[in-house]
Amino acid sequence: MRILPFALLSVTALGLAACAPGQTGIRCGTGDGGRAAIGAVTGALAADILDKNALTGAAIGAGAGALADDAGVCY
Repeated sequence: MRILPFALLSVTALGLAACAPGQTGIRCGTGDGGRAAIGAVTGALAADILDKNALTGAAIGAGAGALADDAGVCY
């Protein structure tokens, strides 16, 4: 049995757990620092699962998390 699809789904769910559904869109329940921390953990886990550099994944995830509200992903 391949665990990769389940692991990727779990990592995606963990990343989306930082946001809660709002009335007009996705409302991020944390500030920039909280989203950056969640993004860093999610990015590191995804990179590790894909046998890539976890530090690079954490850096990319942290940047994406911190800028999620600025990019319009959530508010």
